[in-house]
Amino acid sequence: MPPDLTQLREQIELEAARLRGLPAGTEVVENKAGLPRQDLARAFEEELVFEPSIDSSDSPVCDVRAILRFDGHDFIRNCYRQILRREADGDGLSYYYDLLKRGKKKFEIVLRMRASREGRIARIRLVRWFWPGLYFVVVSIPLIGYVAEVLIETLLWPRTLTKLVLRQELLREKLNRLLQK
Repeated sequence: MPPDLTQLREQIELEAARLRGLPAGTEVVENKAGLPRQDLARAFEEELVFEPSIDSSDSPVCDVRAILRFDGHDFIRNCYRQILRREADGDGLSYYYDLLKRGKKKFEIVLRMRASREGRIARIRLVRWFWPGLYFVVVSIPLIGYVAEVLIETLLWPRTLTKLVLRQELLREKLNRLLQK
């Protein structure tokens, strides 16, 4: 392909991934239900991460909703990459993972990293944070927050169930591949 068409194709793919809310460069495939999903099969062979989209401006951008899609250690590692612009060290990884295990919300961890000394020096601009931030504020209100969290989680249950089915499907695929070897 001529170089200009290649660049145009790449820009279209990046825009499509952005509109889907996926990190740039993420492959989208169809599952049995016909729903678009990230190619999570690759996540079991190599760690599913996305590289920070380093902006050429003075204040690089961090997509909060993209980070919040990850769980556990992957979430912490991606927070480090996106907010602090470096790989997680062992102490930091265990500290933030312990916070997650103790029930801290992922959005709070994003805010803590951004407000840390190193986060302030990095001057990362958080984008797409309004809805996760609103959720965090509402569920933090005593009593009302508990009711709101139960209501919201009940409404999101179909999406959560779909994620669980996809993960089960991917685990089954990996197990089949391992058994074939």
